Amino acid sequence: GEVFQIANEKLRESLRAGKFVIYDATNTIPDFRKKVVDLCPDYGAYVKLLVFDISKEELKLRNSRRERQVPDAVIDKQCAKFEWPLPEEAHAIEIIDD
Repeated sequence: GEVFQIANEKLRESLRAGKFVIYDATNTIPDFRKKVVDLCPDYGAYVKLLVFDISKEELKLRNSRRERQVPDAVIDKQCAKFEWPLPEEAHAIEIIDD
């Protein structure tokens, strides 16, 4: 979609400029992550995936405390689709548990 295109162009601009970039996205499946990660080698970028290992119950609790909440069904769907990254997807993968 349009938002993805804008985000990726900003990513390219930052990488071209040699900037350190944090790309924050809910990329729950390899195909989504690949679209972003595949842009990086052209710029010699080091790719590290940060994966937050948080239970669905904790996600829903945190969501309930937000000013702008998403429906529980959205959290359920994202959790159901989630696939752990494979080592070949990035230079490094860090699991962050809470």
